[in-house]
Amino acid sequence: MGAFLESFRSVLDPTWQFYTPFGMREDASRFTFETAPFADHAAEACSPPAIGSWLRAAAELLFDYDQLLAHEWRQRTWTRLIDAEIGALRQGGDQGSADAADHEMGAVRPRLQAPWAKETALLDPLELIKALPAESCRRLRHRFERRRRRDENAFCDQLSLLVTLAPTRQADVRRRLSLAEIQGCLLYGDDVYAFDLALRDERGLLLVFASADPADTAVTARLVPDRTSFRDERGRVVTIDKRGQVVHESTSIGCLRPPPVSALAAAVAQVQAGGHSPLPAPITLRRYPRGVQAAIRAREQDSEALRVLARAPIIVQVRDFDKPVPLGVVRACAGGTGDQPLTIMPNRFGTAFDFSHIIFDGVWAITMADRLTRRAQELFRGEAASRTATPVPVKRLDLSGVLVTDRAERAPRVPAVAYGETTAVDLDTMRALRRRLTDRGIALSAGDILLLGLFLHHRRHAFGAEAETGLAALEAAAAHAVVETIRRTRADERLGVPVPILFMDAAPVDPRQRLFMATWHTVPDDALYAVLEGSAPTSAASVATALAAFARAAEKFRSQLAAGVSPTFAAIGPLKTCPGPFRNAAHRLPLRSAAVRRGVIGDQLFSNLGQMAPGSAITRVSGARGDVGDRGIILTTLTNCRRELFISIRDFRPYVGELCDLGHPDAATVLAQDYVDGYASTTNALVKRLAEILGTSAVAAAAPQRQST
Repeated sequence: MGAFLESFRSVLDPTWQFYTPFGMREDASRFTFETAPFADHAAEACSPPAIGSWLRAAAELLFDYDQLLAHEWRQRTWTRLIDAEIGALRQGGDQGSADAADHEMGAVRPRLQAPWAKETALLDPLELIKALPAESCRRLRHRFERRRRRDENAFCDQLSLLVTLAPTRQADVRRRLSLAEIQGCLLYGDDVYAFDLALRDERGLLLVFASADPADTAVTARLVPDRTSFRDERGRVVTIDKRGQVVHESTSIGCLRPPPVSALAAAVAQVQAGGHSPLPAPITLRRYPRGVQAAIRAREQDSEALRVLARAPIIVQVRDFDKPVPLGVVRACAGGTGDQPLTIMPNRFGTAFDFSHIIFDGVWAITMADRLTRRAQELFRGEAASRTATPVPVKRLDLSGVLVTDRAERAPRVPAVAYGETTAVDLDTMRALRRRLTDRGIALSAGDILLLGLFLHHRRHAFGAEAETGLAALEAAAAHAVVETIRRTRADERLGVPVPILFMDAAPVDPRQRLFMATWHTVPDDALYAVLEGSAPTSAASVATALAAFARAAEKFRSQLAAGVSPTFAAIGPLKTCPGPFRNAAHRLPLRSAAVRRGVIGDQLFSNLGQMAPGSAITRVSGARGDVGDRGIILTTLTNCRRELFISIRDFRPYVGELCDLGHPDAATVLAQDYVDGYASTTNALVKRLAEILGTSAVAAAAPQRQST
C-alpha cells in the first residue's frame, strides 16, 4: 500500500522529485563533498569532543531543517519574482522605475540570500525596494502568497531529512520520521551505536523544556508514548511538529531538545574506551542495488538493528586515515544501510558528507556541508571549556548476523567504480585568458573551457607512463582479455564524439525542480581541434571565430536549459503516468537504442559546480552518477575554498568491473587517475596554446564589436 500511495503521489510531483526515488536508486547516485579540517585541531578530528560536536551539529540541523528549507524557498521565490517584475516594467516602458528598482535590488540581494539563522527572520524585500510602483508591490505579494500556499510545503516535504528510504521493486518509498523517534547513529569501525536525539529522563520519557535555550533547564512536561501519539503526565494528548514544538490544543507547552555536546562527547569517550568485541563485520546493504534489497531484507523484518537504523536520518562514521586518500576511497568506506539521507565521515584530513538522492542537488548539498562544518567548529571550540557531563545512553547494535546468507552473497552488486582526482589545472592562466576574451566580446565561462577541453581530450588522450606500466603488469598476470578491452575502449573513444549530460540549478525558474539537465550535442569546430593536434596551421582569426561560435552555442544551451527545455525531461515526464510495476520496463526501453540513449541520457556526465562562496570550507567533491544508464565517466569540477580548480572522476566503464572481479582494483584506479590527469594536461595545453595564438589585434578583428550604450 505504501508503494502504491507513493506511486500515486509522484504523478503530482515535479519531474525531478518524481524521478529521484524511482530512477536514482543505486549507491552510484550519491553526491559526496569534503570540507577542510578544523583549523589547528586536525590531529583531534576523531577525538570524543570533535565527534560529539558533529553529532550535536547533526541533531541541531534536524531540528532546524524545516525552517532552513522554508527560508531557502522564500529566498529563491522572492528573488525570481522581483527580477521578473523589473523585467516586466522595462518591457512596459517604465525604464526609470525598472532601473531604480534594479539598483536597489543589487543592495538587497546579498541580504535576501544570507544564510538562515534563528536570530534573524527573512526580511521583507518590498519594504527595502522603494522604487517599485505600488501596483507592482501588490502584484508581487499576491504572486508570492499564491506560490507559497501551493509550493512551499511540497518543497520542504520533498527535500526533508526527516525520512528514511524503504526499498521496493518499483521505487524507494519514503517513510516520514518525527523528532520524537529519530535516532543518532555512530559507526565506529565495524561497530554501530545508537542513541536518542531528543533528551529523555532515566525512565526513557521524552523531556519537554520551556525553551530551546540550553541555559534554560526548566522541564515543563514528560511525554508518555500512547500507540500513535504522546500524552503528558496529566494525560493530555500532544503533537510534536517538525521543529520539535510540543503542542496541546493549539497551545505550545514547550519543545524537545537534543543532547548537549558534553553528554555526546562523554558517550563517544565511553565507546572508544570500551573496546570492540570481535564480532564479524556485517555485509553492508550499500553493496547491493536498491531494487534487490527488498528481497534481501525480507528475512530480517524482525531485526532490531535494522529497525533502529531505519530511524537514523544522519549517521556519523569514524574511520580515520594515516595519510591523505582520494575522496572516492573515503566515500567507499561509508557504512549503514543506504537508507539514510546523509552520512558524515570526519577524519584528520577533512570531513566527507555523503548525500543520498533525497538531496541529489549539489548546490543545496554544499550549503548543508558548509553549515554543518561551521556549526561543528563552533561547538568544538566551546566544548574545550565545558564541564564533563553524564553521557547519553548508548546502545550497541548487533549486525553480525544481518544479511550473511547465501542469497545475499549471490545478489548482484552496485556497479564497480574507480576514482581519480586532480587540482593540476592552472586556474590563474585560465582566468587571464577569459579576461582577454571577454574584453573582446567572446564570453567563455570556465565551465565552457573545461567542456571544450573534454572534447579535445577525448580525441587525443593516450595512456601515460604509469597507466602503460599497469597494463604491462596485467599482461604479465595473463589478464590479456581485459587489457584488450581497455585498449579497444580507448580506441573507440578517440574515434567517437562524447555526448555529455549537463546540469543547471533550476531554482531561479522553479525551486521544486531543483535541477535541469540535458545532453550537449554541439561539436567544436575543426579549428579548435587543430589548436592542439598540429595537423594544419591555425590562424588567429579562425580560432577566434570558432571560439565565438562555441560561446554562442553554450549561451543558447544555458538559456534553453534555464527555461526548462530539455529532451531528457521530456523523456522522463511520460513515465509519471505509468503504473509503478511497469515503470522500470518503460524506463529501460530507450536504453535499447544507442541513438536514443545518447540523445536522451548521454554517455558521460559533466557537472561544473562553479566557485565556492567566500567563507566556504568545501575542498573536494565526488559527483553523482544519477541514472542507471550507460554513462561510463562522471566528471565533476569546482573551484574550492583554497581557490584550486578541483576535478574528480568516477569511472564506470565496463572494464572497471572486470578488473575488480579479477582482483586488480588498483589497476582500475590507475586508469581513472590517468584519465583525469590527462584531462587536466589537455586543458592546460589548450589554454596556453590559445593565449599564444590569439594576439590582441587578431582577437579584436575576429570578435564582434560591442555597441556603446
